[in-house]
Parts: sequence; C-alpha cells; structure tokens
Amino acid sequence: MKGKKDISKYSIKDLLSKISELVSEDNFPVADKFTTKALSIDPLNPQVLLQAAIVKFELGEPEPAINVEPDVGYEKYLYLGQMSVEHESIKNYEKGILLITALLENTPNLTESEQLDLKRKISEAYISMTEIYLSDLCFEADAELRCENYLKLGELADPTCAEIYQTLASVRMSQNRVDEAKEALNKSISIWKGLETGNPLIPSYENRLSLTRLLIECDLLEDALVLLESLQKEDDMSVDLFYLYGFVYYLQGEKSASIEAGNNNFDDEDRHELWIESAECLQKALKIISFGHYYDQGVIDHTHQLFQEIVSVYPNIKKELKKQNDIIDSAEIVDEAWETDSDSDVMMDTA
Repeated sequence: MKGKKDISKYSIKDLLSKISELVSEDNFPVADKFTTKALSIDPLNPQVLLQAAIVKFELGEPEPAINVEPDVGYEKYLYLGQMSVEHESIKNYEKGILLITALLENTPNLTESEQLDLKRKISEAYISMTEIYLSDLCFEADAELRCENYLKLGELADPTCAEIYQTLASVRMSQNRVDEAKEALNKSISIWKGLETGNPLIPSYENRLSLTRLLIECDLLEDALVLLESLQKEDDMSVDLFYLYGFVYYLQGEKSASIEAGNNNFDDEDRHELWIESAECLQKALKIISFGHYYDQGVIDHTHQLFQEIVSVYPNIKKELKKQNDIIDSAEIVDEAWETDSDSDVMMDTA
C-alpha cells in the first residue's frame, strides 16, 4: 500500500505543478494546502501568489490572497480584476497597473522583450477597465470621461496595442461618432495588417471576430469580408465566422435591393446572388451549431432569423443550395479521381 507523499519534500516547481493540476480538477480545498506550503517557502514568488489568488477566489475568499504580500505580484491583481465586477474589478486592475509600473521603474535589468510585455499588460488592463465603464458602469456620471482617460493611458503605455484603437472605436460608436470610429478601426488594422501569422502584434482570433462586428456596425462590409477570409484560413469550423459571413452577405443584399429600388431599377438579381451566399454561410453555421458545444443563444437565434427571412423571400433557395452542393461534391469526386490516376501513373513510371 502506497503511503501519502510528504508535502514538505516538494520544491516550488513541484508545488506549482501540483497546484495547477488540482485547479484544473476543481479541487480547490486541497490546492489551498499546497499554496499555503508554497507561500511558506517563497512568499514573494509571483506565480505562487497568482495561484493563491485563484484558489482563494474559487473558495470565496479573495481577500486573504491579496493580504499575503499585497505589494508583490501584479499577476494576482490582474486575475482578480478579470474575476471580480464593477468597482472591485477597477480597484484590482489599478493595483496591478501600479505594481507593473513600479517593476518597470525599479528593475533596470529587464530585457526589451520583458519591458514590452509588461507595457502590453498595462495597456490591456486599461482596455478591460474601459470595457467595464462601457457596460456594467455605463450609467456612472463620469463613465465617458473615464473611458477617454483609460484609453489615452493605454495608448501611452503601448501605442502598438491594436486593441486600444479597436476599443476606442467602440467608445466612438457609443457616442455616435461613426467617422472617428472608422478612423480608429483603420489605425487598429494598420498595426498588424500584412504581418506573418504568429506575430505578437496580431490580435487573437476572438478579438478579430469582435473587430469584424465593429466593421459591420460601421458599415465597412468589404473590409469585414477581407478580415473574415483571413480568419477562415486559421479556423474554418467557427460558428461566429460563418454567422458573420452570412450577416455581411445579407446586409450587402439588403443594401443592393435598396439602391436598385431607389433608382427604380429593381430586378432582384444582385440581392438573390448575395442572399444565396448568405444562406450557404448561415447553413454552415447552423450545421456546426448542431454538433453541440456552442452556447451563444443570441447568435443562434439571429442565424435562424436571417436564414428564415431569406427563405421567406426565396422559397426555392434550399433547393438551389442543394444543387450547388451537389455540383461541388461532384467536382471534388472528379478531383480525387484525377489525383488517384496521377498517383498511379507516377507509380507505373517509377516501376
């Protein structure tokens, strides 16, 4: 029979690994024992302090984690900023920024990469604070002023952070300053446009999906399509990707019909073609949704709504899509047969 391992024999590295394992298993009471031991060995270790904050928060006791070396470990404050709400969240982010700033000022041996990483964290914290005042605290009297100030400070910390200008666009849209929102979006995209995949200046996939939504809101539909095409190369099984594709084509079709009607020259051909594209994309989104594990009910409902509206205008569109898919399937079979024949010819030549 195996005896229990003596926790006192674990190194900090071992303890952190064990804590991460226990956290992933949602075993927070046992993880708490390991974080207590780790803190007794190295109370100033930032990773230990972060894990302690995570564990205590999950146990409903965030304050004890903060009280352990309150002026060390910005990571725990950024984590608590994410997990808490409203003014409590703002307070945690502010403390995290304060500690990062002190680290930058008082650590002369930081590499350029480390400095840039810390400055990016400051910028991202200000973005998170702005988003809180755009949502949960939007009715505060000074909400608009705080958004402006946070974004200026975020830009000052890291002017290469594309998300700063993307968030600025959200603020400008909330102020109905559409032209300025478009300028902010163009500036955001200019930072990473043309860079190779994996470059740290390129925002995350999810962030670029949010950017697509803003482009749509600003009626920059062609720009939205270009961005969606690049996102599709990275992940072609995303519900949001095909939902947004479908939405853009739907809006383009709607706009085309409106223009033609205004010119008294409405023949419906352009809208029909665009709405076929829209229906195909929406159908793909619904298919991926049917696999499960997608829970944004707003997107699901809107996808169904758009598809049904297209079908109500063009009742035969389902048959058209089926015919189109049959043609594609036939073409793929021909391609596969050609490739097989080519491979056989190569083998015969080799023989």
